[in-house]
Parts: sequence; C-alpha cells; structure tokens
Amino acid sequence: MRGTLLVIFASHLTSMHIIRNKKTYFFLSGILALLSILSISIYGFRYSTEFTGGVIVEAFYADTRPEKEILEKSILVALPGTLSVSIRESGDQQYIIRTAHLKGEGERNALKEALTVGGKYQYEERRFSSIGPIFGKELATKALLALFLASLGIILYVALAFSNTHGSVSSWKYGVIAVVGLIFDILIPLGVFSYLSHIGITEIDLLFVTALLVILGYCTNDTIVVFDRVRENLRRDSEFREKKSFEHIVGASLWQTLGRSINTVLTVVIVLVAIFFFGGEVTKMFSLALLIGVISGVYSTLFFSTPLLVIAEKFSKR
Repeated sequence: MRGTLLVIFASHLTSMHIIRNKKTYFFLSGILALLSILSISIYGFRYSTEFTGGVIVEAFYADTRPEKEILEKSILVALPGTLSVSIRESGDQQYIIRTAHLKGEGERNALKEALTVGGKYQYEERRFSSIGPIFGKELATKALLALFLASLGIILYVALAFSNTHGSVSSWKYGVIAVVGLIFDILIPLGVFSYLSHIGITEIDLLFVTALLVILGYCTNDTIVVFDRVRENLRRDSEFREKKSFEHIVGASLWQTLGRSINTVLTVVIVLVAIFFFGGEVTKMFSLALLIGVISGVYSTLFFSTPLLVIAEKFSKR
C-alpha cells in the first residue's frame, strides 16, 4: 500500500517527469557533488588515531564522571605537546579517549593523573591501546582497498545479472552506471564529514568506513531494483512487440518502483534518526553517515542513475 508521501509525489510527478527533466536533475546532482568536492579539497579530513596512530584509553568512572570539557582541558594541560584530544561518551559512566602518541611512562602517568582531574574523580582503566603510525597507514590502505573491491564486485555482478537484457545498452554499462551512482552516494557523506571533522565535531575512523560500505550495499540494492524492472519491461516490450521507446520504458519502470523506494527509505530513515537521537555517543556519527548516505542513495537512484541509462542508450545508437 502506498504511503501518504507517495500520494503527494503523485500529484507532482508523472511516469516521464524525471526522465524528461533529467538535465535539471543532472545539474542539481553536479552542484551537490561539486560542493562535496570543494569541502574535501578545502578542509580535508581529520583522521582518528586508528589511522594516524596514537593512544586509545577507556576510562570507567564508577561514581561520577567529569564533564567532557573539564576532562579535555585537564588532559591538554597535562600533555602540553598534544594539539588535540578526542573524547567520546560510552554509556553513562565511561569515556573513550584518543590522543597522540605518549612519550614514555612519564606522559602515560601524566595522562592517568589528568583523567582524575586533580584527584577529584576516580576511574578504572578498562583499555589502553597504542597504535603505531605504520599500522594506521595499513588500516587506511585496507579501507581504500575494501571500497575499491566492493565497487569492482558490483560492476561484475550487475554485468552478469543483466547479461541477457534486451535493448541496445550493454550489460556492463548497467554496472558502470550503478557504480557512478555509488560514487555520488559516498561523495555526499564524505563532503559533509569533511566539514564536520574540520569544525571538530567528528573524526574519520573505521566506523565511518564501515558506514560507507553499508551505504554501497544498500544503494546498490535500491538501484538494481529499478534496473531489474527496466529489464523486465524491455523483455515484455520485446515479447509483445509493443515497440515502446527506451525512454518511455525507463520512465515507466521508475514510476513502478517509486513507491517501493520511498517506503523503504522512510523506514530506514526513521530507525537511523532514532539511533542518532537516542543511541549512544559511539553510534551517533555512524547513524548520521548512514542517514546522509541513504538519502543521497535514493536521490541518485531516482534522479541520477536511472536517467543516466537513457543517456547511455542514446550514445549506444550513435
């Protein structure tokens, strides 16, 4: 059953509206992508110690824990060579602290004293990990490799799945178009998190990379649903010799899957919003990255990747 939001969309969209106005949506997509690229180029990323190397401490305060601002100030005073420190809440009684490398036992003892804020608070050290810069670079390389292999796997899978598709668009082009859409899907959260890391709200860590991989999987599924309907309608057109234009078939396929796309993304968005506002501090940025990626994913499927099929079909005829 189609939701209320779909009814609102139905009053403004026809089965061919998106396809006929594809240049407008391509322009809007280009603006969004450009803003993300500018954000990444200007601000870059602030990486966590998992990539740059450093120290991770989990401090559990049995009674009362200090405020984040007070604890951060105490650490920076105790470690004057440290330019920044990351403190995240973990439950109601624990903090996860990330700093740069500590030089010997002296600085480690200074950090322990700083966590008590001058002896005012008592804590239990539940974890102390030191990550070297070489290991951090290795993690960064593996993260990029994972994203590359995921994209390559998508191209191969879509090309194989659509190998028997009727029409002038080659099966491998479906895979390439899907990946181009996925680049847009992850470019938007990258741009947003570049700015957020610049102003000190978050850092780029392994959890964020995990979010990007989840976005790739989710958005691929959404795109393949539309592409599969295009394939079915092309097959139907060939069997019944209806001789509809490719543009008309793509537009009809998009409209037939619109309700599914909107209803699916709404259920996911509701869950992610709930996690963002009511979940723990550790999962807050993870849910935000997924939220941005899911929304940009459904946008790119409807207004970018699918209209791009029409462009690919026109070039195939030349």
